[in-house]
Amino acid sequence: MGPYVNMIGKMCWDMVYFTVILLVFLTSYGVARKSILYPSPTGTWNWDNLVDIFAIPYWQIYGELFMDDTGMLECRGEGSEGCSLGAAFVPFVMSVYLLIANVLLLNMLIAIFNNTFTSVQENANEIWKFQRYRLIVEFSSRPGVPPPFIMIQHIWMVIQWFLRCCCHKSNLSKEMRIVFDDQSETLLYNFEEECMGNYLRQLTLQEQASMPGLIQRINERVEAMALYMEELKRREEKDRRLRRKETMERTVATWNTNGKSSGQAGSRGSQGSKSKEYSRGLSC
Repeated sequence: MGPYVNMIGKMCWDMVYFTVILLVFLTSYGVARKSILYPSPTGTWNWDNLVDIFAIPYWQIYGELFMDDTGMLECRGEGSEGCSLGAAFVPFVMSVYLLIANVLLLNMLIAIFNNTFTSVQENANEIWKFQRYRLIVEFSSRPGVPPPFIMIQHIWMVIQWFLRCCCHKSNLSKEMRIVFDDQSETLLYNFEEECMGNYLRQLTLQEQASMPGLIQRINERVEAMALYMEELKRREEKDRRLRRKETMERTVATWNTNGKSSGQAGSRGSQGSKSKEYSRGLSC
């Protein structure tokens, strides 16, 4: 029952804020309705005006529309003597008011209650443990004997208080304390660290399983893939430049080799022709 009582208390605070917002729209519609249907030229105030301004708009939220007071029936009759000026505008204002109050504000209140219920339900175990601890502390501080013998324990408590004041001792009670040795404190610290690690691990898993965590992981993977593709493009461009450079160096080397071989062949041909002419001159 503890978490549900806490839930009801938080919902009551949520309803207070909702009532303040609703009061703004309720007062605006009530004043407009009262001034249009029942104008007061003398400006006299009557306590019945509070009923027309606050009570009727409030009950209209629950379906009691008071159509007889809106002026629509008088304006539809054969003789429109009872139709006041601007009475046809009241149903339009009422429809806007009911749309905001019944559709917008009530659904917003339900959403707020749902959020409160979810937040309390998630921490229901912790709330129950804290309330149980408060109950134990409360009963431990109370006298253990029933009335009228309770006066004996009160007298003993007064005597203890005087002794503490005279001896200048601390007023802190050690009944609810547990004293640990070094080994027990080490085990307790290790247990707390392990619980904290499990809690952080659980939070990480919940964050990864949620939609924002999934979107973040996909974004990180896309960024890593984009960086990898850019690195591959740089490497391919570098390899292409190196292959082009090697191809140009091979082409230049081939041209140099072909030029040297053609030069040697030309020198050999000129030397052969000269020797032939010299031999012909000798024969002549």
